[in-house]
Amino acid sequence: MEKWKESEGKKVLKTIGIKESQKIVDFGFGTGIYTFLSSEIIGPNGLIYSIDKDAEKVDDLKEQIKEKRINNVRVIKNTEKISIPLEEKSIDVVFLFDILHLLNEKDLFKLISECSRILKRDGFVSYHVTHRDETNLEKIKNLMNQFGLVLTKEMKLPMFHWSWIEEGLILNFRIKE
Repeated sequence: MEKWKESEGKKVLKTIGIKESQKIVDFGFGTGIYTFLSSEIIGPNGLIYSIDKDAEKVDDLKEQIKEKRINNVRVIKNTEKISIPLEEKSIDVVFLFDILHLLNEKDLFKLISECSRILKRDGFVSYHVTHRDETNLEKIKNLMNQFGLVLTKEMKLPMFHWSWIEEGLILNFRIKE
């Protein structure tokens, strides 16, 4: 795990499309592993909005950011109601890593709508597919399409999932031209 965090994790994120100076939303950040790795890639001119509804996770991430003196991360506590309190067309990348299976249909619809709203014209949603069968995956793809997001990249990469690394399916969706 430590080896992955120190070397392979950043390579994975760069393969997904993370670059210097981007603005990223890490929705449902969990342990914050992707927040921390992305923070190093995007550098001081980039910014990450890490959003979660779990108050304990929010407080823990804030404390870690303070301890590590990280200046390019903003932690946002979301309410039970799905929302992303950011301006329209202001974000380059949205991470939906190991989160969509936790949402009911109404919240899933709202979240995809919010992603579409905040993405810049050349931005993308990166979805780490977990806990989904083929039928549910098609449902997600169709929902993305309803909000003007088209599948542009499909990758199998070693991803962090709970407390281990596993081969994960990553789907990137961009705004339709």
